Amino acid sequence: MAYDTKTFLIQTGLKSLGFDFGPPPAKYGRIDGDLGPKTQAAISAFEAAQSAKPDAPKGTFGASLVDLATQELIKDIRETSKNQGPEIAKYWTATTYADGYKNREPYCAAFICWLFMTAAAGRKVPFTLPRSPVAYDFEAWARANAGKGVGFVAKPQAGDVFTLATASHVGLVVGVNGSTVTTIEANTDGSGSREGDGVYKRSRSISSVRKFIRAES
Repeated sequence: MAYDTKTFLIQTGLKSLGFDFGPPPAKYGRIDGDLGPKTQAAISAFEAAQSAKPDAPKGTFGASLVDLATQELIKDIRETSKNQGPEIAKYWTATTYADGYKNREPYCAAFICWLFMTAAAGRKVPFTLPRSPVAYDFEAWARANAGKGVGFVAKPQAGDVFTLATASHVGLVVGVNGSTVTTIEANTDGSGSREGDGVYKRSRSISSVRKFIRAES
């Protein structure tokens, strides 16, 4: 093992950002100053999370949603059993269906509800917070809050919520790249499944999206 002060500081910084460093059996190993394969994996995960950050309008509610979602992405949240895990349980606290966690229900909508609840903490918002664990209910929520800072938009931007055209699934836009959007979603995987195993960054075509919803305060 080769100790390096710079590597030690990098490991310490990554841990402060939510990466799972030490003590064993931590995902990325121990804070030991050694630039091993686990530390290199942590650096790659951090760089991927940073690349997901868009130039969202600073100070907006959407920017807060993006920051929170990025923090969850950095944690590399994964299920420990179907639709369950220590980090996933908290998402259900933002919904009207806390038993969804116990019953192993899909949690993509619960994730978005949690982002809204957390972003709104200590902040006055003109709309009611979404609390339904059903993905398509976000569209009904947007209609119910029309004129209160919430609405459907044709051109997406970072911080918008999306629902998919072909599946009951919801996520958050964190970047726009021509005909595609970069997203952060829960209950998905690397292939974009709506029955995945954690929180992932995805790239989706705009044509695959049913609705984009923007909340402003």
